[in-house]
Amino acid sequence: MKPGILISAAADQEAALLELLTQQRALVSRFCWIVEGSLAAHLTQHPRLTVKTVASRAEWHAQLLEDSTQAVIALWDAAADPAGLTKLVQNCQEANLPLALNVPTARALLLSLAEQRLGYLIFNPIAGQGDETQQLALLRQRLSVGIRLQVLLTEPGRDAKSLAEEALAARPDLIIAAGGDGTVSAVAGVLFGSGIPLGVIPRGTANAFAAALGIPTDLERACDLILAGSTRVMDAVRCNGQPMILLAGIGFEAETVERASRELKSRLGSLAYLLAGLQQLANQQPFQVTLQVDGAELQHLQATALTIANAAPATSVLAQGRGRVNPTDGQLDVTVVRGQDDPNSGRLSQTLARRVQSLGDMVHLLGASLAKQVPKLNGILTLKASRIRVEATPPQKVVVDGEVVGTTPVQIEVIPGGLTVIAPPVRKPNSAEKLAIFWVRRISPSLTLLSATVGLGGILGSALALWGLTLALQGLAPSSQAIDVWILQWLRRASPWPDPLA
Repeated sequence: MKPGILISAAADQEAALLELLTQQRALVSRFCWIVEGSLAAHLTQHPRLTVKTVASRAEWHAQLLEDSTQAVIALWDAAADPAGLTKLVQNCQEANLPLALNVPTARALLLSLAEQRLGYLIFNPIAGQGDETQQLALLRQRLSVGIRLQVLLTEPGRDAKSLAEEALAARPDLIIAAGGDGTVSAVAGVLFGSGIPLGVIPRGTANAFAAALGIPTDLERACDLILAGSTRVMDAVRCNGQPMILLAGIGFEAETVERASRELKSRLGSLAYLLAGLQQLANQQPFQVTLQVDGAELQHLQATALTIANAAPATSVLAQGRGRVNPTDGQLDVTVVRGQDDPNSGRLSQTLARRVQSLGDMVHLLGASLAKQVPKLNGILTLKASRIRVEATPPQKVVVDGEVVGTTPVQIEVIPGGLTVIAPPVRKPNSAEKLAIFWVRRISPSLTLLSATVGLGGILGSALALWGLTLALQGLAPSSQAIDVWILQWLRRASPWPDPLA
């Protein structure tokens, strides 16, 4: 819905008002012109104008109460209806609407509207935590300082995508998405290739897109960034024809996101993903995957997780195989965590070894991301691609921008420079990142050399220790098949904190 302007004119003022509107063609097409009387017949003939005709002056007055109404132009004869004019002035004061009563003030009003940016705020009330009513009131107050703001709320039957399409039809200066990564992704997909900037108000659980681009998660600071208007052009992506701005996760990440239910996220916030990830780590099984990169078949391999990223914060550790995800290079960053079970080892030792290796790989990937260095791990395959197709046996669940969208196969293709986002400029590394760079560049190579020096003796010693621990646990636990359940129960009894899942 376009923002509305109430207009009305006495018979001898209609020609002057129509001429004024003709002079402001670029501006007037952005509004819905709410008219009554004979003026409606002239405006409805204009092909570029959106006109809403009301049947009576009383109905016209009632439109003052609509949230979409932005201003009032009433070129009336004060002598002919002084009571009506007085009522109009009072109503505009109560509704806090600007009012123009003659041609010069109408011209000034239109010029002031032309200088303001027209922005649509698409607000998802059920995203994240906190009081959505207070948050929306804060956003209205903060953003209305420099933006002529229209607010659209998601609801059953009106999702973020359809609201963004409605907003785009009004040709605004910007569209703002207030919600989680799913809401931001849906709005961004409508803006692909339009050049209209996307503003982001992070209100979700993870807010990974905001973190990847350095957008503040504090609502007031996010509003200030949007008012400042600094933009960055980044790549956009389509996954099976659907929009993607962050990443697609196959295998481990998709299962983790599905485990993190809305109820769990409401109770624990972002910790819900950590808890779900630890639970999934105990159950993730390897799968066979075939990659087709830029039209050429690469190879068949075994994997436990596969991530195709366009943008990702450092905390999205499974996307960090290249050390740094660059959302402006026209390519996707692909990270494959391979599954490497030893067929000669027992089931319990296989599972435990896979968990330990997976945890170690994630820690290394996180450090590599902070240091912006490509990690060197035998269990990690990384590559760049502008287009990739993934098939998996058995089929694996796929999560795109935080939402589970189905199962493999998937076809993912980058759109270079396809999205403009209001975001701060790329910053220099902070202290934590400098420390991580020092660790990866100086300390980690020394540890690698030490591991090589220890050699086979260290590996055999670790294996013997692990074997002894396995035997001891099997002797204490009710059965080898129940080892995982037994450990979990023991941890719950020993922990001084209440069980968050109880």
